[in-house]
Amino acid sequence: MLAFALVCAPAVHVAPRFAACRRCHIVAALPSFVSDQKIAAIGEAAFVDAANSMAVADLTLPAEFASGPVPTTYLKTNVAPSSAPPLLLLHGFDISSLEYRRLLPLLEAEGLEAYAPCVAGWGFTDTANMKSVGVEAKRAHFLAFLEQVMGGRPAIVVGASLGASMAVDLWAARPEAVASLAFLDPGMYTPAPPVVPEPVGRLLIENVIGADGVRESIAKQAYFEKEAQTDDAIAVGMLHVARDRWADDSTAWLLGGGYDVADAVVDLGAAGVPTLTLWGREDEVIPAGGDAAGGLLTPSPLASLLGALPATTFRWVERSGHTPHLEQPAVTARAIAAFARGEPVPGDGDAAAVVAAAERWEGLRAWAASTARDAGARASAAVEELLKRAA
Repeated sequence: MLAFALVCAPAVHVAPRFAACRRCHIVAALPSFVSDQKIAAIGEAAFVDAANSMAVADLTLPAEFASGPVPTTYLKTNVAPSSAPPLLLLHGFDISSLEYRRLLPLLEAEGLEAYAPCVAGWGFTDTANMKSVGVEAKRAHFLAFLEQVMGGRPAIVVGASLGASMAVDLWAARPEAVASLAFLDPGMYTPAPPVVPEPVGRLLIENVIGADGVRESIAKQAYFEKEAQTDDAIAVGMLHVARDRWADDSTAWLLGGGYDVADAVVDLGAAGVPTLTLWGREDEVIPAGGDAAGGLLTPSPLASLLGALPATTFRWVERSGHTPHLEQPAVTARAIAAFARGEPVPGDGDAAAVVAAAERWEGLRAWAASTARDAGARASAAVEELLKRAA
Protein backbone atom coordinates (compact mmCIF):
# COMPACT_ATOMS: atom_id res chain seq x y z
CA MET A 1 0.00 0.00 0.00
CA LEU A 2 1.15 3.54 -0.57
CA ALA A 3 2.79 5.40 2.29
CA PHE A 4 -0.04 7.73 3.09
CA ALA A 5 -2.90 5.27 2.71
CA LEU A 6 -6.09 6.18 4.51
CA VAL A 7 -8.51 3.89 6.23
CA CYS A 8 -11.54 5.56 4.68
CA ALA A 9 -12.08 6.12 0.98
CA PRO A 10 -12.66 9.73 -0.09
CA ALA A 11 -16.09 11.10 -0.75
CA VAL A 12 -16.93 10.73 -4.43
CA HIS A 13 -19.61 12.91 -5.94
CA VAL A 14 -20.59 14.55 -9.16
CA ALA A 15 -19.25 17.99 -9.92
CA PRO A 16 -20.88 20.82 -7.96
CA ARG A 17 -23.17 22.24 -10.62
CA PHE A 18 -25.27 20.81 -13.42
CA ALA A 19 -25.74 22.89 -16.55
CA ALA A 20 -28.19 22.12 -19.33
CA CYS A 21 -26.71 21.48 -22.77
CA ARG A 22 -28.75 23.49 -25.28
CA ARG A 23 -27.87 21.41 -28.33
CA CYS A 24 -28.04 17.98 -26.77
CA HIS A 25 -30.85 18.43 -24.27
CA ILE A 26 -28.93 16.68 -21.51
CA VAL A 27 -27.01 17.84 -18.48
CA ALA A 28 -23.26 18.21 -18.20
CA ALA A 29 -21.52 18.00 -14.83
CA LEU A 30 -18.87 20.70 -14.70
CA PRO A 31 -17.74 23.12 -11.97
CA SER A 32 -19.72 26.33 -11.59
CA PHE A 33 -16.88 28.50 -12.92
CA VAL A 34 -17.62 27.09 -16.40
CA SER A 35 -20.46 29.19 -17.73
CA ASP A 36 -23.68 27.68 -19.02
CA GLN A 37 -23.18 29.60 -22.26
CA LYS A 38 -19.80 27.97 -22.92
CA ILE A 39 -21.18 24.51 -22.20
CA ALA A 40 -24.24 25.04 -24.34
CA ALA A 41 -22.11 26.18 -27.28
CA ILE A 42 -20.19 22.88 -27.48
CA GLY A 43 -21.93 20.14 -29.38
CA GLU A 44 -19.16 17.54 -29.70
CA ALA A 45 -20.71 14.23 -28.62
CA ALA A 46 -17.54 12.98 -26.91
CA PHE A 47 -17.43 16.12 -24.80
CA VAL A 48 -21.08 15.87 -23.82
CA ASP A 49 -20.71 12.23 -22.78
CA ALA A 50 -17.51 12.90 -20.84
CA ALA A 51 -18.87 15.96 -19.08
CA ASN A 52 -21.91 14.00 -17.96
CA SER A 53 -19.76 11.26 -16.47
CA MET A 54 -17.36 13.47 -14.51
CA ALA A 55 -16.92 12.72 -10.83
CA VAL A 56 -15.09 14.43 -7.99
CA ALA A 57 -13.15 12.74 -5.18
CA ASP A 58 -12.13 14.68 -2.06
CA LEU A 59 -8.55 13.49 -1.70
CA THR A 60 -6.46 13.77 1.45
CA LEU A 61 -2.83 14.68 0.83
CA PRO A 62 0.02 14.82 3.36
CA ALA A 63 -0.05 18.03 5.43
CA GLU A 64 3.09 19.29 3.72
CA PHE A 65 1.15 19.59 0.45
CA ALA A 66 -2.43 20.46 1.45
CA SER A 67 -4.26 22.00 4.38
CA GLY A 68 -7.55 20.26 3.64
CA PRO A 69 -9.35 18.03 1.12
CA VAL A 70 -8.47 18.43 -2.55
CA PRO A 71 -11.62 18.00 -4.69
CA THR A 72 -10.24 16.16 -7.70
CA THR A 73 -12.23 15.95 -10.91
CA TYR A 74 -11.79 12.80 -12.97
CA LEU A 75 -13.20 10.61 -15.71
CA LYS A 76 -13.27 6.82 -15.72
CA THR A 77 -14.44 3.87 -17.74
CA ASN A 78 -17.45 1.91 -16.56
CA VAL A 79 -15.49 -1.32 -16.07
CA ALA A 80 -15.51 -3.25 -12.81
CA PRO A 81 -12.18 -3.73 -11.00
CA SER A 82 -10.45 -7.04 -11.65
CA SER A 83 -7.08 -8.66 -11.10
CA ALA A 84 -5.70 -6.79 -14.13
CA PRO A 85 -3.84 -3.53 -13.43
CA PRO A 86 -6.04 -0.46 -13.96
CA LEU A 87 -4.91 2.40 -16.20
CA LEU A 88 -4.03 5.85 -14.84
CA LEU A 89 -4.12 8.43 -17.64
CA LEU A 90 -2.14 11.64 -17.06
CA HIS A 91 -2.85 14.55 -19.38
CA GLY A 92 -0.36 17.12 -20.62
CA PHE A 93 0.49 20.73 -19.89
CA ASP A 94 -2.36 23.15 -19.18
CA ILE A 95 -5.26 21.00 -20.30
CA SER A 96 -7.77 18.81 -18.43
CA SER A 97 -8.88 15.20 -18.21
CA LEU A 98 -11.21 16.01 -21.12
CA GLU A 99 -8.11 15.45 -23.27
CA TYR A 100 -9.01 11.74 -22.95
CA ARG A 101 -12.71 12.14 -23.78
CA ARG A 102 -12.38 10.31 -27.12
CA LEU A 103 -10.04 7.58 -25.88
CA LEU A 104 -11.84 6.47 -22.71
CA PRO A 105 -14.98 5.09 -24.40
CA LEU A 106 -12.77 2.98 -26.68
CA LEU A 107 -10.75 1.70 -23.73
CA GLU A 108 -14.06 0.84 -22.07
CA ALA A 109 -15.09 -1.11 -25.16
CA GLU A 110 -11.81 -3.04 -24.80
CA GLY A 111 -12.83 -3.92 -21.25
CA LEU A 112 -10.11 -1.80 -19.62
CA GLU A 113 -10.57 -0.14 -16.23
CA ALA A 114 -9.13 3.36 -16.69
CA TYR A 115 -9.08 6.64 -14.76
CA ALA A 116 -8.14 10.14 -15.95
CA PRO A 117 -7.81 12.76 -13.18
CA CYS A 118 -7.32 16.48 -13.73
CA VAL A 119 -3.69 17.19 -12.79
CA ALA A 120 -3.35 19.51 -9.80
CA GLY A 121 -2.70 23.02 -11.12
CA TRP A 122 -4.51 22.49 -14.41
CA GLY A 123 -7.91 21.16 -15.39
CA PHE A 124 -10.89 21.34 -13.04
CA THR A 125 -9.30 20.05 -9.83
CA ASP A 126 -9.78 22.55 -6.99
CA THR A 127 -6.38 23.53 -5.61
CA ALA A 128 -7.59 26.04 -3.00
CA ASN A 129 -6.29 23.84 -0.16
CA MET A 130 -3.01 22.93 -1.85
CA LYS A 131 0.19 24.60 -0.69
CA SER A 132 1.99 23.97 -3.97
CA VAL A 133 1.37 22.63 -7.47
CA GLY A 134 5.03 21.82 -8.15
CA VAL A 135 6.53 18.48 -9.11
CA GLU A 136 6.44 16.99 -5.60
CA ALA A 137 2.87 18.19 -4.97
CA LYS A 138 1.67 16.77 -8.28
CA ARG A 139 3.30 13.45 -7.41
CA ALA A 140 1.63 13.41 -3.98
CA HIS A 141 -1.69 14.14 -5.68
CA PHE A 142 -1.27 11.19 -8.08
CA LEU A 143 -0.30 8.86 -5.24
CA ALA A 144 -3.35 9.95 -3.27
CA PHE A 145 -5.55 9.29 -6.30
CA LEU A 146 -3.99 5.86 -6.83
CA GLU A 147 -4.58 4.91 -3.23
CA GLN A 148 -7.91 6.54 -2.45
CA VAL A 149 -9.75 6.18 -5.76
CA MET A 150 -8.02 3.24 -7.47
CA GLY A 151 -7.54 1.11 -4.38
CA GLY A 152 -3.75 1.17 -4.17
CA ARG A 153 -3.27 -1.34 -6.98
CA PRO A 154 -0.19 -1.10 -9.24
CA ALA A 155 -1.31 0.72 -12.37
CA ILE A 156 -0.40 0.99 -16.02
CA VAL A 157 0.43 4.70 -16.16
CA VAL A 158 -0.27 6.41 -19.49
CA GLY A 159 1.21 9.87 -20.02
CA ALA A 160 0.68 12.26 -22.93
CA SER A 161 3.37 14.85 -23.72
CA LEU A 162 4.34 16.38 -20.34
CA GLY A 163 2.16 13.70 -18.73
CA ALA A 164 4.84 11.19 -19.76
CA SER A 165 7.35 13.05 -17.59
CA MET A 166 4.85 12.92 -14.74
CA ALA A 167 4.53 9.16 -15.27
CA VAL A 168 8.30 8.62 -15.14
CA ASP A 169 8.59 10.81 -12.04
CA LEU A 170 5.85 8.76 -10.37
CA TRP A 171 7.67 5.51 -11.18
CA ALA A 172 11.01 6.88 -9.94
CA ALA A 173 9.46 7.88 -6.61
CA ARG A 174 7.23 4.84 -6.09
CA PRO A 175 8.11 1.99 -8.49
CA GLU A 176 5.85 -0.48 -6.68
CA ALA A 177 2.86 1.67 -7.66
CA VAL A 178 3.57 1.29 -11.39
CA ALA A 179 3.07 -1.97 -13.30
CA SER A 180 4.12 -0.54 -16.68
CA LEU A 181 4.08 2.72 -18.61
CA ALA A 182 2.76 3.98 -21.94
CA PHE A 183 3.90 7.25 -23.50
CA LEU A 184 2.03 9.31 -26.10
CA ASP A 185 4.40 11.71 -27.91
CA PRO A 186 6.42 12.09 -24.70
CA GLY A 187 8.29 15.24 -23.79
CA MET A 188 11.06 13.76 -21.62
CA TYR A 189 13.89 14.88 -23.90
CA THR A 190 12.77 18.39 -24.71
CA PRO A 191 14.23 21.32 -22.75
CA ALA A 192 12.23 22.62 -19.80
CA PRO A 193 10.98 26.22 -20.11
CA PRO A 194 13.37 28.78 -18.61
CA VAL A 195 12.68 29.95 -15.08
CA VAL A 196 11.44 33.55 -15.27
CA PRO A 197 10.82 36.29 -12.67
CA GLU A 198 7.33 36.23 -11.14
CA PRO A 199 6.06 39.43 -12.86
CA VAL A 200 7.23 38.16 -16.25
CA GLY A 201 5.69 34.74 -15.61
CA ARG A 202 2.34 36.21 -14.64
CA LEU A 203 2.35 38.53 -17.66
CA LEU A 204 3.11 35.53 -19.89
CA ILE A 205 0.34 33.44 -18.35
CA GLU A 206 -2.40 36.07 -18.31
CA ASN A 207 -1.68 37.82 -21.60
CA VAL A 208 -0.13 35.15 -23.78
CA ILE A 209 -0.93 31.58 -22.68
CA GLY A 210 -4.34 32.71 -21.43
CA ALA A 211 -5.23 34.51 -24.68
CA ASP A 212 -7.86 32.81 -26.82
CA GLY A 213 -5.96 33.46 -30.06
CA VAL A 214 -2.73 31.97 -28.73
CA ARG A 215 -4.47 28.90 -27.36
CA GLU A 216 -6.26 28.38 -30.67
CA SER A 217 -2.95 28.61 -32.55
CA ILE A 218 -1.32 26.07 -30.22
CA ALA A 219 -4.31 23.76 -30.58
CA LYS A 220 -4.08 23.93 -34.38
CA GLN A 221 -0.36 23.17 -34.29
CA ALA A 222 -1.01 20.01 -32.27
CA TYR A 223 -3.10 18.39 -35.03
CA PHE A 224 -1.89 16.91 -38.31
CA GLU A 225 -5.18 17.67 -40.07
CA LYS A 226 -5.76 21.25 -38.96
CA GLU A 227 -9.41 21.25 -40.00
CA ALA A 228 -10.03 18.38 -37.57
CA GLN A 229 -9.23 20.76 -34.72
CA THR A 230 -12.79 22.08 -34.64
CA ASP A 231 -14.14 25.11 -32.84
CA ASP A 232 -15.78 22.71 -30.38
CA ALA A 233 -12.49 20.97 -29.66
CA ILE A 234 -10.69 24.28 -29.15
CA ALA A 235 -13.43 25.46 -26.80
CA VAL A 236 -13.13 22.26 -24.74
CA GLY A 237 -9.42 22.94 -24.29
CA MET A 238 -10.14 26.40 -22.87
CA LEU A 239 -12.85 25.58 -20.31
CA HIS A 240 -10.51 25.10 -17.35
CA VAL A 241 -8.84 28.51 -17.80
CA ALA A 242 -11.78 30.13 -15.99
CA ARG A 243 -10.81 28.41 -12.70
CA ASP A 244 -10.02 31.04 -10.03
CA ARG A 245 -6.52 29.78 -9.28
CA TRP A 246 -5.56 28.92 -12.86
CA ALA A 247 -3.29 31.95 -13.35
CA ASP A 248 -1.70 31.57 -9.89
CA ASP A 249 -1.08 27.86 -10.38
CA SER A 250 0.28 28.28 -13.90
CA THR A 251 2.59 31.11 -12.81
CA ALA A 252 3.86 29.02 -9.90
CA TRP A 253 4.56 26.18 -12.32
CA LEU A 254 6.61 28.43 -14.64
CA LEU A 255 8.63 29.65 -11.65
CA GLY A 256 9.29 26.10 -10.44
CA GLY A 257 11.46 24.78 -13.28
CA GLY A 258 9.34 21.77 -14.30
CA TYR A 259 10.43 18.14 -14.75
CA ASP A 260 13.91 16.78 -15.36
CA VAL A 261 13.54 13.01 -15.70
CA ALA A 262 16.17 12.12 -18.32
CA ASP A 263 18.24 10.16 -15.78
CA ALA A 264 15.10 8.46 -14.44
CA VAL A 265 14.27 7.26 -17.97
CA VAL A 266 17.69 5.61 -18.14
CA ASP A 267 17.00 3.97 -14.77
CA LEU A 268 13.61 2.86 -16.09
CA GLY A 269 15.28 1.16 -19.03
CA ALA A 270 17.81 -0.54 -16.77
CA ALA A 271 15.01 -1.78 -14.50
CA GLY A 272 13.31 -3.51 -17.41
CA VAL A 273 9.86 -2.03 -16.74
CA PRO A 274 7.57 -2.73 -19.74
CA THR A 275 6.95 0.43 -21.75
CA LEU A 276 5.00 1.41 -24.84
CA THR A 277 5.77 4.53 -26.87
CA LEU A 278 3.32 5.86 -29.46
CA TRP A 279 4.35 8.83 -31.60
CA GLY A 280 2.32 10.79 -34.12
CA ARG A 281 4.17 10.55 -37.42
CA GLU A 282 3.42 14.22 -38.18
CA ASP A 283 4.05 15.73 -34.73
CA GLU A 284 4.96 19.42 -35.11
CA VAL A 285 5.03 20.21 -31.37
CA ILE A 286 7.72 17.62 -30.52
CA PRO A 287 9.02 16.39 -33.88
CA ALA A 288 10.44 12.90 -33.43
CA GLY A 289 13.63 13.81 -35.27
CA GLY A 290 14.30 17.08 -33.48
CA ASP A 291 13.33 20.54 -34.72
CA ALA A 292 10.86 21.05 -37.55
CA ALA A 293 13.69 21.96 -39.96
CA GLY A 294 15.05 18.43 -39.95
CA GLY A 295 16.68 17.88 -36.58
CA LEU A 296 19.86 19.90 -37.25
CA LEU A 297 19.48 22.40 -34.42
CA THR A 298 18.17 20.21 -31.59
CA PRO A 299 18.70 16.55 -30.72
CA SER A 300 16.13 13.92 -31.57
CA PRO A 301 13.82 13.25 -28.59
CA LEU A 302 12.77 9.91 -30.07
CA ALA A 303 16.35 8.70 -30.58
CA SER A 304 17.18 9.80 -27.03
CA LEU A 305 14.17 7.91 -25.69
CA LEU A 306 14.94 4.76 -27.66
CA GLY A 307 18.54 4.93 -26.49
CA ALA A 308 17.41 5.09 -22.86
CA LEU A 309 14.63 2.53 -23.29
CA PRO A 310 16.05 -0.04 -25.70
CA ALA A 311 13.32 -2.57 -24.90
CA THR A 312 10.37 -0.21 -25.32
CA THR A 313 7.64 -1.19 -27.77
CA PHE A 314 7.60 1.71 -30.23
CA ARG A 315 4.89 2.41 -32.80
CA TRP A 316 4.19 5.30 -35.16
CA VAL A 317 0.63 6.60 -35.28
CA GLU A 318 -0.13 7.50 -38.87
CA ARG A 319 -1.94 10.71 -39.85
CA SER A 320 -1.48 12.07 -36.36
CA GLY A 321 0.26 15.06 -34.88
CA HIS A 322 1.05 15.57 -31.21
CA THR A 323 -2.21 14.12 -29.86
CA PRO A 324 -2.85 10.58 -31.18
CA HIS A 325 -5.39 9.98 -28.40
CA LEU A 326 -7.50 12.79 -29.89
CA GLU A 327 -6.64 12.49 -33.58
CA GLN A 328 -6.50 8.68 -33.88
CA PRO A 329 -8.24 7.42 -30.72
CA ALA A 330 -9.17 4.01 -32.19
CA VAL A 331 -5.56 3.26 -33.19
CA THR A 332 -4.32 4.49 -29.82
CA ALA A 333 -6.87 2.43 -27.89
CA ARG A 334 -6.02 -0.75 -29.80
CA ALA A 335 -2.32 -0.25 -29.13
CA ILE A 336 -2.80 0.41 -25.42
CA ALA A 337 -5.20 -2.53 -25.07
CA ALA A 338 -2.74 -4.90 -26.76
CA PHE A 339 0.08 -3.63 -24.56
CA ALA A 340 -2.02 -4.01 -21.41
CA ARG A 341 -2.81 -7.63 -22.32
CA GLY A 342 0.74 -8.52 -23.27
CA GLU A 343 -0.23 -9.02 -26.91
CA PRO A 344 1.67 -7.84 -30.02
CA VAL A 345 1.02 -4.14 -30.60
CA PRO A 346 -0.07 -3.39 -34.19
CA GLY A 347 1.58 -0.72 -36.30
CA ASP A 348 4.90 0.39 -37.77
CA GLY A 349 7.77 0.37 -35.28
CA ASP A 350 10.60 1.26 -37.65
CA ALA A 351 12.44 4.29 -36.27
CA ALA A 352 15.73 3.58 -38.07
CA ALA A 353 15.61 6.76 -40.16
CA VAL A 354 15.14 8.93 -37.06
CA VAL A 355 17.97 7.19 -35.21
CA ALA A 356 20.28 7.52 -38.23
CA ALA A 357 19.49 11.24 -38.50
CA ALA A 358 20.21 11.66 -34.79
CA GLU A 359 23.56 9.91 -35.19
CA ARG A 360 24.43 12.26 -38.06
CA TRP A 361 23.47 15.23 -35.89
CA GLU A 362 25.62 13.99 -33.03
CA GLY A 363 28.53 13.53 -35.47
CA LEU A 364 28.09 17.08 -36.75
CA ARG A 365 27.95 18.45 -33.22
CA ALA A 366 31.12 16.54 -32.23
CA TRP A 367 32.92 17.81 -35.36
CA ALA A 368 31.87 21.40 -34.62
CA ALA A 369 33.05 21.14 -31.02
CA SER A 370 36.37 19.63 -32.08
CA THR A 371 36.89 22.29 -34.74
CA ALA A 372 36.15 25.04 -32.22
CA ARG A 373 38.64 23.57 -29.76
CA ASP A 374 41.33 23.29 -32.42
CA ALA A 375 40.73 26.85 -33.59
CA GLY A 376 40.91 28.09 -30.02
CA ALA A 377 44.15 26.25 -29.39
CA ARG A 378 45.69 27.69 -32.56
CA ALA A 379 44.54 31.19 -31.63
CA SER A 380 46.03 30.85 -28.14
CA ALA A 381 49.34 29.63 -29.55
CA ALA A 382 49.45 32.56 -31.99
CA VAL A 383 48.80 35.07 -29.20
CA GLU A 384 51.55 33.52 -27.06
CA GLU A 385 53.98 33.75 -29.96
CA LEU A 386 53.12 37.42 -30.51
CA LEU A 387 53.63 38.16 -26.80
CA LYS A 388 57.02 36.46 -26.84
CA ARG A 389 58.12 38.52 -29.83
CA ALA A 390 56.83 41.71 -28.27
CA ALA A 391 58.81 40.98 -25.11
